[in-house]
Amino acid sequence: MSTGNSKHFDPFEKEKQLQAESKAWDLSDAKEAGDGDIPIIDLSDYFASGSEESLKAVADQLRTACEEVGFFSIIGHGVPTQLMDTTFEQVREFHRLSPEAKQAILMDRPEWPVG
Repeated sequence: MSTGNSKHFDPFEKEKQLQAESKAWDLSDAKEAGDGDIPIIDLSDYFASGSEESLKAVADQLRTACEEVGFFSIIGHGVPTQLMDTTFEQVREFHRLSPEAKQAILMDRPEWPVG
């Protein structure tokens, strides 16, 4: 999975691994998600109390959601609805761009400051 250094996580190698695994998945009996199938993680108790106990509860829910389902929805985070709506609209605008426009802003390239 990594290139030489066993402590280095290579996201591109991981993606290739997951793509290879996905080819073996049996999707012949796939079912639509139903009510309660997508975990909802509520952060409001943690933000209200700041307690280690509520943080641990959130962490446990997050771990279970990631390990057993693969995705989740977070509520009680305090991010204003207007900001979320604006963000989703910006994402939609980005996806409407031409492939050439997207390539022009590609950050994963040698000359990019972050590398």
